[in-house]
Amino acid sequence: MNAVTEPITLAIGGDALLGKDSVWTPEVERFCQKVGRCAQLNLPGCYAYGVQRSGKSEAITFLKHSVEEFVGGPMFVTVLDLEDGIADRESSLSAEWLSQEQVASNANTPARLRRALQAHFIEQMTIRRTKSIMLVIDEAQNSTRKHLKQIMALGNRLSKLGYRVFTLLVGQVELRSYVASFQNMNEMQLVGRFFEVEHELLPIHPSEIAQVLEAFEADVACDDGTTEPPPVASIFPEAWAGGWRPSTWAPALIEGLSQFAASCNLPKDQRVGMQHLRSAFVGMLQLARSLDGASTLITAKNVYDLLEEIGLRKTWPSYAALAQKPA
Repeated sequence: MNAVTEPITLAIGGDALLGKDSVWTPEVERFCQKVGRCAQLNLPGCYAYGVQRSGKSEAITFLKHSVEEFVGGPMFVTVLDLEDGIADRESSLSAEWLSQEQVASNANTPARLRRALQAHFIEQMTIRRTKSIMLVIDEAQNSTRKHLKQIMALGNRLSKLGYRVFTLLVGQVELRSYVASFQNMNEMQLVGRFFEVEHELLPIHPSEIAQVLEAFEADVACDDGTTEPPPVASIFPEAWAGGWRPSTWAPALIEGLSQFAASCNLPKDQRVGMQHLRSAFVGMLQLARSLDGASTLITAKNVYDLLEEIGLRKTWPSYAALAQKPA
């Protein structure tokens, strides 16, 4: 086995090596459990926040695909990515939501767009034989007071028709400041609907890295109910068949992160964003492919160099400081 330090670049991207599906992590599990519990208690909604690259959108995707497990029954989950710049007119919000749901509509007035969106949601609940819907707003730090009032009104209309509505706002840490802001404006309806319960989506703790790598080793569920080996199994098929698993690299990854954190004047057990962790893992797989395959000795120095290459030094201290700031 060879211990190496030189960088390597291959034209094989992360999706080809790890797949596009959102992967389970302990933080994703905690997020889904919190949201599921709020829905089970018939709360109107909650909000979650986290620093950039902590895996918020991936957590939403995982929740959407596994919602029944966490809420205890079928529920239609619709996700609106509230990109910066979406006007807070009702017609703009409804039109954008219909577009992201891939629903073609000739509606051109606020009332018609509203009815088209409502009809789509009811149709999707009927298909799933449920009267429960979860409205998820991603990038919710971009929402305005008008946006939230429109989302609340949409939920009210569905509730009057006998549907159970739960609203989840997910965004960056700025979302924390909304509570005090709306309280100061005496907008207690908004606070009560969206902000009574909060959850912080944390980056990955080093003690949980082995579990994260093991999640990439889990069989993938197919639409027909069968399972197939994970994408990572096809990278070194003979080694995989012989029992090799990339989670054996966890100690080197943890030690490399610890050394890199120290070099950034951060605690050695500093949490790291899931997207950065994924990039480092992809780099480890690419390095092994270029050398001795699964038998390559991945070292903490290799990991350190990869973290430098992906630019973690430029953002990690800022993300760590941002997460520690009070609301």
